[in-house]
Amino acid sequence: VGLAGSGAASGLSVGSYEWSATYTLVILGWVFVPHYLKARIFTTPEYLEKRFSPSLRTAFTWLTLASILLTKVSVTLFAGGVIMRVLFGWNIYISVA
Repeated sequence: VGLAGSGAASGLSVGSYEWSATYTLVILGWVFVPHYLKARIFTTPEYLEKRFSPSLRTAFTWLTLASILLTKVSVTLFAGGVIMRVLFGWNIYISVA
């Protein structure tokens, strides 16, 4: 399920892709973190509020919460249902509820 399933199916390519992101994030951190610390910005909503407006910060916050509920929570529940079906033979829809 998820990255673990992809790694088991395709091998080292998934891990290699994830490690390449590490190098990119370190470089971006060296470039941008000093600017953000100088401006005393610690989160993305804070940046949006200082750069644009408080209403954009609020809109971004609600958009982020809706995105998390629709993508991450639903996928996690579905993955749990798949595991319950495989392990115990339960109906996938009943095990999610």
